[in-house]
Amino acid sequence: MKAKVDKVVLLWTANNEMFYLPEVKTVDELHDRVARNVALPSSVVYCIAAIEEGVLYLNGSPQNTFHPGIVQYAKEKGAFLGGSDFKSG
Repeated sequence: MKAKVDKVVLLWTANNEMFYLPEVKTVDELHDRVARNVALPSSVVYCIAAIEEGVLYLNGSPQNTFHPGIVQYAKEKGAFLGGSDFKSG
């Protein structure tokens, strides 16, 4: 799809997920959890995929997807993340 369009946006609008703890604090911790196949919320998995694919990820649901390690990973990859529960103010 990326070859056919100018921009791809992943818009996450799924229902609420559990509040995921402990937070992913570093990029190394993020990679470690993925490598060990630790259960992660779907929003986090899709966010990681968007970062790695270089597509915009907009979070329209009220879960804690943007952990510090994920935000740092996006910065390192030059990816854009945005949004936090489009329903509330």
